[in-house]
Amino acid sequence: MANKRIQRERKLIIILAALSVIFFALTFGIRAAENRKTDENQVYIDEATMADLPKFVEVTDSTGRFVLEDEKGYWYLEGNRDLPIDGLKVTETRSVSKYFAPGRILTGQKDNMAGFGLEDPQATVTLKADTGEITYLIGDFNPVTNEYYVSLKDSDTVYLIPRKDGESLKKTLLEYVDEPAIAKASFSDISVIMVKSSDGAYIITADSGRYILQNTEGTFEIDQAKAMEIFNCFTSSVYYRCVEYDCTAEGLRDYGLDDPSVLVRFRLADGGTETGLRVSEGPDGAYYITDDDGKIVYTISEDDYNDLRKKIKINR
Repeated sequence: MANKRIQRERKLIIILAALSVIFFALTFGIRAAENRKTDENQVYIDEATMADLPKFVEVTDSTGRFVLEDEKGYWYLEGNRDLPIDGLKVTETRSVSKYFAPGRILTGQKDNMAGFGLEDPQATVTLKADTGEITYLIGDFNPVTNEYYVSLKDSDTVYLIPRKDGESLKKTLLEYVDEPAIAKASFSDISVIMVKSSDGAYIITADSGRYILQNTEGTFEIDQAKAMEIFNCFTSSVYYRCVEYDCTAEGLRDYGLDDPSVLVRFRLADGGTETGLRVSEGPDGAYYITDDDGKIVYTISEDDYNDLRKKIKINR
């Protein structure tokens, strides 16, 4: 009996040892395969990543082609250096190329590119730095994974990148246009606020920490908080979305800005520099704003417009 028990125990030990060998072999094999896959993925990621932040952005989309170039830290549109470009928005695009982070990588997709929207991409984006350049093709958006399909020029590898990164790469020119200059001013920069609307007209003047208002009823002092409230209706707390960057005087009619519902002017305390804004509801029911020049037209939300109309009212 003892010999049989010993034999069974020996067999059990041998079986357990064999299973352990198989288990460790499988584990090592899986890890080795994962490491090989990780190494392969890193090669593809490196191909789609720029060593340095780009100094040149070229985009071709359904609206045409445009080029943005860096000059001593400031960004300009090729062919129109007067158009204000938001450097932070350009940096969002540049950062995607330097910190490229796909969720998945699909290789050998030459015959499937149309299925990813990459045969006729939404946009083709070329980024250049001193150390090289990369051209991305931006394909369809996958709402299930919340990712965009992206490929490189002349490549059959497809990258699935986060929605935010895809939208940063495929920005239109209008999305790069900066907001009005007054949006970045500080309240302390303002010496005079002039307002004209269907509710009346008035002028607010800063005078040694006091705010003096003049209108048809006379002259009286108002709280600093009220003056600041009016100013804040036009600052960066408002979401400005550019809808046109080369509007004509005749074109302003399409936005209701030829006869605006609100006119406001700010005089800066830097020696009298003035800037004006025109605000109105357009024939299409949307709300628009432009400055003295009238070339760049932005749309603002209904909430921002209603808030503005409410806060510019002055009741003695």
